[in-house]
Amino acid sequence: MDMGRSRATVLMLFLAVIGTWSLAVRSAVEPQRAEAAQADRMTTAPDPSSAQAARQALVTKLPAPRVRGTKRAGYGEPEPEPRHETIWVREGQSVELHAAPGGAVVASVGDTTEFGSASSFSVIERKGDWVGVPTAALPNGQLGWIELDPARVGEGSTEMSLEIDLSRQRAELLDGDRTIRAFTVTIGAPDSTTPIGRFSVTDELTSGLNPVYGCCAIALAATQPNVPADWSGGDRIAIHGSPEDTAGGATSNGCPHAKAADLQALIAELPLGAPVVIKA
Repeated sequence: MDMGRSRATVLMLFLAVIGTWSLAVRSAVEPQRAEAAQADRMTTAPDPSSAQAARQALVTKLPAPRVRGTKRAGYGEPEPEPRHETIWVREGQSVELHAAPGGAVVASVGDTTEFGSASSFSVIERKGDWVGVPTAALPNGQLGWIELDPARVGEGSTEMSLEIDLSRQRAELLDGDRTIRAFTVTIGAPDSTTPIGRFSVTDELTSGLNPVYGCCAIALAATQPNVPADWSGGDRIAIHGSPEDTAGGATSNGCPHAKAADLQALIAELPLGAPVVIKA
């Protein structure tokens, strides 16, 4: 009986020693594990300031959003859409064309053109309540000035315009600053060159035309100062077609010629008063 009690006492002492050793080992190891875990968390968890810097760097690299017809350099205010001012004579009214703002009257314009279209103009300059407009009533390059009387004159704008490059025999239809159609044109022959300058669309004609003009014609506020002696069609410049429906070369009496499909596209997009620039 005493021997059994002694064995039990020895066993209890052994287990106590083992427990004390295990506790000591855990006490030594756990801080190391905790320190390692903390170090691991410090290497994997993002620092708030560095994460913010990374997001900012990503935003800087992203391309600026594009809005149709506008240009943006970044995330600031968009550049304004290129627009062209236009005016027209109100129905039943007439306006006077002056040589300068408040100057001598050089012509009077009713509410319709000689071809029956609404009298419309592209605004090239503005001085107070006066606007300078291209007109076939004056020589190419000379503006007629109209007083902006709201009772007689309506105001608007358009994003559409047309540019004709004579050296390339090429025309471009523009929506703002974006080319939406480009095509070949015939230009004036050396002795009856196409005039250059800033003009505007005055009429769009699709019926009742002499077959020599093709399907249609877009009359401009421009005149031909070098009319050939054998030409009886007047001095107005228009973009029109041809019986052969061809384009290209320098063979016309001054008017740009284009194919029917291109003329029809212009008529569908260009409003009266839209600006037309012809450059050498």
